[in-house]
Amino acid sequence: MARSPWHTLRHTILPGLAVPIFTAISLATGSAVRITIMAELLGADAGIGYSLAFARVNIDTAKVFAWTLVSIFIIILLDHLAISLLRKFILRWNREE
Repeated sequence: MARSPWHTLRHTILPGLAVPIFTAISLATGSAVRITIMAELLGADAGIGYSLAFARVNIDTAKVFAWTLVSIFIIILLDHLAISLLRKFILRWNREE
């Protein structure tokens, strides 16, 4: 009995692509936050990037490290709260019983 294209897509192709897609989403989220901070660093007058640049220019190492930690925390928070919950929901078929 031949399977429909929809059945093949839903049960074979999409489950095989799910893990690489979520890996790409996780990497893209981190990159998006870093790019946003870099854009603020180069051309904004407010935000994390601006504060980071201001601290760097004033040689305030403690604030530079603090803003760096805030940036890392934001990326981890986005990854664990948004992406991991979605990944667990989508990949619920992959859990061991």
